[in-house]
Amino acid sequence: MRTILMTLVVVGLLAAPSLGVINITLVSNKASIAVGETATISILAQGTVAGVAGVGGDIVGTTTIGAGALSSSNFAWDTAMFWSPMFPGTYGTAGANGGWSQFSSGQTAFPPSSLYGKAAPVVTGTYTVTGVTAGTVRLDFINSPISIHGYKSIEVDKSVIMGTITPVTIAITPEPATMVLLAIGGLLAARRRSH
Repeated sequence: MRTILMTLVVVGLLAAPSLGVINITLVSNKASIAVGETATISILAQGTVAGVAGVGGDIVGTTTIGAGALSSSNFAWDTAMFWSPMFPGTYGTAGANGGWSQFSSGQTAFPPSSLYGKAAPVVTGTYTVTGVTAGTVRLDFINSPISIHGYKSIEVDKSVIMGTITPVTIAITPEPATMVLLAIGGLLAARRRSH
């Protein structure tokens, strides 16, 4: 009886469906930018069990200095991700503090490849941020279960759970001209004190 019960448990575990897990990493091509300078934010996705069928959600920017540290523009999907019959693509809109809202898309290949984004993360989309006010901004990916898709070829319901979400932080420094003026002001103040 014990052997039969153990066999049923093992068979049950082997037959249980496993979920696809999607890891999202946000990467900036620059760790620090001056006010007025730009950086490119890349959205990388990797399916740990199988490929990435689609990606979507929001990127939220948070800062301790208040609103407006970064502005965002020019969202672009990778050519392999913009539109598919299963997941029509949307570009979304610029969000506060360098974020981006309500973007989603799927693989252009139909049927989608279960290998896309499986062996290594793939850049699914990019957008540009511009420094507006000096400070630090952290960008986080916030997923929507409806628009984050990972799958395995053996999976029927295309179940997915989020895996690791890796944010990115960007420092915004005062523009160079402001730094020069501050330095000159400091030198003049020091000279005055010495006289």
